[in-house]
This record gives sequence, structure tokens and C-alpha cells, in this order.
Amino acid sequence: GRTPIACAASRGHAHVVRLLLEDERVLPNLIDGEGRSTPMHSAASAGHPDIVQDLLDSGLTPNYLDKEGRTPLFWAVRHFHQDMLWTLLTHPDVNLSRSDSRTPLHAAVVAKHEPILKLLLERQSITPNPVDELGETPPPNLAATVGSVPLIQQLLAHKDTDVNPRNMNSETPFYTAIMRYLEEAVPHLLQDKRLDINLPARQSSWPL
Repeated sequence: GRTPIACAASRGHAHVVRLLLEDERVLPNLIDGEGRSTPMHSAASAGHPDIVQDLLDSGLTPNYLDKEGRTPLFWAVRHFHQDMLWTLLTHPDVNLSRSDSRTPLHAAVVAKHEPILKLLLERQSITPNPVDELGETPPPNLAATVGSVPLIQQLLAHKDTDVNPRNMNSETPFYTAIMRYLEEAVPHLLQDKRLDINLPARQSSWPL
């Protein structure tokens, strides 16, 4: 089940969390049996940046993965807790990308959350081309899949973005944009000199 400190963290009881952190019998890194997550996952998901800061100050790492392979930062992005991002992003050890699961970038793109994506892309340590377990990449294939032209523009603006990534069907963002009739996205992709306009998908048909 859930540990007492995880319960307090999820409910926003900052005073109780601080009391527990001061007790050396409490193990703040203990992963609960419910979701195999830490108190920081609970606080990040529920939107309590003060508690996340207290947990960071106590030495709890922000990079523990829960049973779904997600970090606290992922859940902060997923639940639109923009104020929480500053707390986590300023921590020097925060891991922005995992190769074994969806990253905060994936979460921001799927949620079509432009301000959060902007914050993430401004980090110098960001890896703009992570591949998730489905073979989708957010810059900008996943953005094309969810049909968001503004997100595609943001991702194209990053100098390290791979403009020609392939998903599990060997489809590129340009191919996906054409297949989904994203007429506004096509010109933006065409203007990017990094675009390989003739890459076919798995079924050996060309975009144009």
C-alpha cells in the first residue's frame, strides 16, 4: 500500500511531510507497493511544488521511475503543473529523457501544451529526439500525429531536432502531415532545409 509520507505528499500536507522528513526512521526514498512510486511522484502528480522542493532538499532523487517507467517530471508535465516544472527543472540531476519510456517531451506534445514544451526545449540538456517504446518521436513526428501545427513549429525551431525521424511504420513527420491533411504544417516542413522530402513509408509510397 501507500506509505504515510506518500499519502501526506499527495494530499498537500506540507507540514506533515516536513515532520516526517525530520524523523530519521522515515525512509523518503521508499517506493510504495501501490504504484511502485515515491512520495515525489505523488506530490508532482497532485501539484505540490513546495513538497517536491522539501523532498529534493532531503536528498530524494527526482529520477526514480514508477511502475510505468515515469519520473516525477513526467507527471508534472502530464497534469499541466507548470509551476512544478521550475522546481524540478532547476535541479541539476533531473533526467529529462529516458530511452525506455515516454519522456516529459512526449507528455507535453501529446497534451498539446505549448508553454510547457517551450520550457522543456529551452533546457540546454534536453534531448529533442527521444524515441518512446512505440517508436514515436516528439520532434516533430508525434506533433504531426496529434495534428498540432504550433507544436511542429516549436520543435522545428530547435537546432538539434531531427526533421526526418521515422516511427514504427517508417513514416516521417512530412509523410504523416500529408496523410493527415495538415495543410498548414506542410509549408513549415517544406521550408526546413533539413527535410528529406522523398523518404517513403514502409509501404514504399512517397509523400509526393
